[in-house]
Amino acid sequence: MNRPLEFMTQVVFVFHLHFMMEYSLFDLPIMEGWKVGILMFEFHGWAVILDSPGEEGSGASSIYDRVTQYVELLKPNTDVLELKAINRQYHLWLSGLNNHEPTSKYDPVEIMQTIGVMAPGSYGLLYVYNDVNEQLSNVFRVFVLARGCVKERDDPFLSPIIPVVADEC
Repeated sequence: MNRPLEFMTQVVFVFHLHFMMEYSLFDLPIMEGWKVGILMFEFHGWAVILDSPGEEGSGASSIYDRVTQYVELLKPNTDVLELKAINRQYHLWLSGLNNHEPTSKYDPVEIMQTIGVMAPGSYGLLYVYNDVNEQLSNVFRVFVLARGCVKERDDPFLSPIIPVVADEC
């Protein structure tokens, strides 16, 4: 049966929320046919694309063209990666949920770093949850893009995931 994409997206989202709330990240159930519990690499981010940190950028059109070409190369392998002009300002959104860490080219942190190099006035945030990495399995990491540089920060809002977001079972 063919279902609309919105329905399938809702099913995946609801499953993920249910999974996060039902099971401890450290004591995942092993279901029939599974060798190990499900590990996740989740990311959500945004950036405003600017050519310089000043109020008015001078080459916004050419920067937008370069960023558009870069985004188009990555789109087939990134869950959500959109670039859109809103009121003459360019915005990038990226989001994904994988059962493994992405390869370098598709790493959301690397994407943000590349945007910073291409458009050094850009700013934005990227939240990454990586329980594939045991040391990071109970926290979100925040990557801040400002003035062309990406810096990693502790998350003050959603971490530690247990007990802030999910209950331990």
